[in-house]
Amino acid sequence: MTNATAGEIGDIMGLSNREFIGRALDIMADGLEPVIGRTIEQVVPGLEWPRILEHKDELQHREPKQLKATDPQVQLRMLTERLGELGYPFNLSPEGRAYAGEMRQVRNLWAHNEPFTDDDVQRYLDTTCRLLGALDTEVDQARSLLAEFRGRVTEQDPDHRAPAMTQSEDRDAEPSAVDDLPSMPEPERHDAPLALTFDSAPELSYAMA
Repeated sequence: MTNATAGEIGDIMGLSNREFIGRALDIMADGLEPVIGRTIEQVVPGLEWPRILEHKDELQHREPKQLKATDPQVQLRMLTERLGELGYPFNLSPEGRAYAGEMRQVRNLWAHNEPFTDDDVQRYLDTTCRLLGALDTEVDQARSLLAEFRGRVTEQDPDHRAPAMTQSEDRDAEPSAVDDLPSMPEPERHDAPLALTFDSAPELSYAMA
């Protein structure tokens, strides 16, 4: 039997690397849904927030779809796109916005069945923890998943050296799809009906769709 590569260790026992990413996305979605709901309720009371993106897509001549509040793709769009007159209503730091942009890319890689190495999985599970922490929501499940993955990799390959990922690491110096977003003030409440207007030009490439 040949030695397993870094990308294959996850398939030997238990969850595959892809399944770890899927679990992370599920945990992330559970944490993001109430945060997004509370924030939009503050600025546009009574509005089901996926309707914002549906309206935006309609104006940009995208294929109409009924979007779900539990879909991580939809949630990450809310965190990374300008929402018409609402701007960027989520009080995320530049680092938090970078985490959201990275997880949006991860979700697309996962949806297109791209492979994940062990180093990829460790980084993206760490990013999941960081994003949830930046939004001050439940992060214990994500941390447990990261610890489980690290422990399993170490058990299968004691000599494996994963990239160090400490809280002080300057990961956000890397290019990000959201690096150029302006700073976001606290949400402003809109009690009167709000007309959401959007630019007609799509904001993102296919890779970020």
